[in-house]
Amino acid sequence: MNGGYPEEEDLKRLVECANDSEGFEQTAAMLSELCELTGYARVKLESKRLEIATGGWSGCEELISTVRHTLWYVKYWESTHRGGLWIWEVPE
Repeated sequence: MNGGYPEEEDLKRLVECANDSEGFEQTAAMLSELCELTGYARVKLESKRLEIATGGWSGCEELISTVRHTLWYVKYWESTHRGGLWIWEVPE
């Protein structure tokens, strides 16, 4: 992380985690940690639900954009809201 923005290595590790992970937790934890490291995100991670409020900060949005092209995103994405609120959840 550099000045609130992810570095190429951060993005690469996140994609690898999302593509290799068979469950929700590992990628949710990594995405949460990286977003918190930007210093701009509000993160709420529970066992089967992740909420990230980015406020539109481009560093966080870059992280989310990176996972948008993974099966993890497709499998667990619940909703997106104005102002940069993203929610992922394990389906019942």
